[in-house]
Formats: sequence, structure tokens, C-alpha cells
Amino acid sequence: MGLLNEFDEARNWMLSSFWNPFTFPELSFRETLRAPTMDVEDRGDRFEVTVELPGIGRDRIEVRMSGNVLQVEADVHEERTADRRNYVVRERSERAYHRQIVLPEPVTEEQARATLQGGLLKITVPKAPRRTGRTAPVQ
Repeated sequence: MGLLNEFDEARNWMLSSFWNPFTFPELSFRETLRAPTMDVEDRGDRFEVTVELPGIGRDRIEVRMSGNVLQVEADVHEERTADRRNYVVRERSERAYHRQIVLPEPVTEEQARATLQGGLLKITVPKAPRRTGRTAPVQ
């Protein structure tokens, strides 16, 4: 999607939201396109990755490792209902998040662990032992 198309989509969303009295203000255009923030810390023997995923349950998150590549995917389905006079307004929202990062050093992907607490996904990935090489005797 080109930058001009994104601006057009944002403008159209703002105009329709402004003139539509049934729009929920908490459903912002920015939220629907937001990618989760990610912090990656080098802790010497491991990488610690923190991803903000507020309001998303464990069953909606997938963490994958392939070599040095870490992928985090999540999807959200929300439905809100509000009664106003004789009207019932229903807002449905579906969002999918995808983040991928290449870790700067070899890791032991089989030992990667992830926990979710308070909307923060914490992933610990141990670094692979450094190979020192081997000398071969000359004959």
C-alpha cells in the first residue's frame, strides 16, 4: 500500500468517524494499524525480547524461531455493543500483528522460552556456545 493510499484511508476514517455519532472513540485508526513495540536486550549469555501485546490472550499468540530469526504473531477479535435510544450499535474489530527480527548472534532456538504477564510477552533466547575452532596437527 502506497503512502498516499494510507493518507487517503486515514482521512476517510477520520471524516467518517467525526460525522458518525455511533463510532466508539476508543477504536482509533492508529490502533487498527499499530504494530506491537519490541525491545531486544543483549544479556551476555542470552537475548531477552519484550513485546507489548495488551489484551491478547496466550491462545492468540504464536512465537516461532528459525535459526536466528524470531517471529511473533498475534490476532485479536473484539466485539462491542452499546445501546442508544432504540439503536443497538455493534463494533467488530479484527487485528493481526506480526513482528520479525533477526538476532545478531547464533542462538539455541530449542531452548527459547516465552511468558505472557500483564500484556507483556517476554521471550528469552539463549545464545549458542561460541565455537573456538580446532587446530589440526600438520603431518
